[in-house]
Amino acid sequence: MSKRHESIDELLSLAGALLDGSATSGQTARLQALVVADPELRREYIRLTHQEADLIRTGRASMQSPDLATAADGVHGENSPMHANRTTTTHRRRWLSASVAAAAILLLALGVIAWRQTGESADAVVVLTEWQGPIMLRDADGESRSPTRSMPLSTSMTVATQAADAWATIRFAEDGTAVRLLGGTETKLLENASRRIELHRGAVVCDVSPQPAGRPMQLTTPHAVATVLGTQFTLLVEEAGTRLAVAKGMVQLADRTTGQAAPVEGGWIGQAAAGAPPLVLRQTPGPRLPGDVDFEVPAPVRETIGRELGEIAVDALSKHTDEGRTVFETDSKVGGMEIDLAIGDDGKVLEKEVEISLPSAPPAVRKKIETERAGNHLILEQLIRSSDTNGNVTHYRAWLRDGSHEVKLRIAPDGKLRERRERNER
Repeated sequence: MSKRHESIDELLSLAGALLDGSATSGQTARLQALVVADPELRREYIRLTHQEADLIRTGRASMQSPDLATAADGVHGENSPMHANRTTTTHRRRWLSASVAAAAILLLALGVIAWRQTGESADAVVVLTEWQGPIMLRDADGESRSPTRSMPLSTSMTVATQAADAWATIRFAEDGTAVRLLGGTETKLLENASRRIELHRGAVVCDVSPQPAGRPMQLTTPHAVATVLGTQFTLLVEEAGTRLAVAKGMVQLADRTTGQAAPVEGGWIGQAAAGAPPLVLRQTPGPRLPGDVDFEVPAPVRETIGRELGEIAVDALSKHTDEGRTVFETDSKVGGMEIDLAIGDDGKVLEKEVEISLPSAPPAVRKKIETERAGNHLILEQLIRSSDTNGNVTHYRAWLRDGSHEVKLRIAPDGKLRERRERNER
């Protein structure tokens, strides 16, 4: 059985439990998550509630008809099983009517049903569908929230990835528009109904469904405003400005200060810096390498850099020989967090170093760092996670400092100290 069929079967089972009154709180919560996260399942659920309501109305009308009721009792008698069944069915339908109303209320509470008598649209539901690595969720009141699968996100909520290789995907349930936050990224949901997102730092990759007339999606950065009608693109906040790479469709990129705008079509790149008109350039294939590279970069190495970093720029690229093997090293930043690669000339990743936040480190590693901090009154300046060619974590490196006092630690994943260096700059 396919996953789609399994999801539909689960929906039918949960909806049935809700409608017959046997649903537990856990089943109700699971049904809520399904209809919020999947537009197709939501439509099926609405169809089921409408169908049940029609059955209730049909049953009530037939049982309230004096001629039909009298005819039934005349043939079968008041004490007959048919009469008893009709009475039971009437009670069940009356009770089911309340269940259907509860089901509709469930949908309305979620903001899924978008029609009202006034014709106004309800606030769109935004859902956290998946994530990897440490992420932070903070509501409008500043309260932190723990992420859960298919979790609805409210307007004014902040979503941030807290490691250079962490990511998270949010989806607008109404039309399926998806926004993936790359590592070191922070966004704020300004208005869910009008699909307005503020990108504070980092990068997002967006797959936007065709937008309703007069209600385009907008993403705002410190430098620019990107107005989206339906497309696939990457939006990246860098120190110098905002970079927009459009894969298909068209996005309007406007300077946030002056309002000067330029359309950016598929295959083109838009760049915006504060106070300057957007610059539109033709995309060039391959990764974003620094302009001062004076050596040849093999195609397999370019492909690996492009796959690992995407639109993230390579700030520095070096080449050296290690035990007779040529190694290329890249230095990059995303959302202010470092991500460095060591790549063989065959394109194989030899080592990957990713800056992470302290909460995302294993408990044993955190404990070792906290012990060092407390004992020497040091501040953690940077924490790096290193992994090998197979993606296995090999060690963590921590830099701690208090003025001229500096401590460097190399810690195993199990928390054992492998190396400690200390220096006092007098």
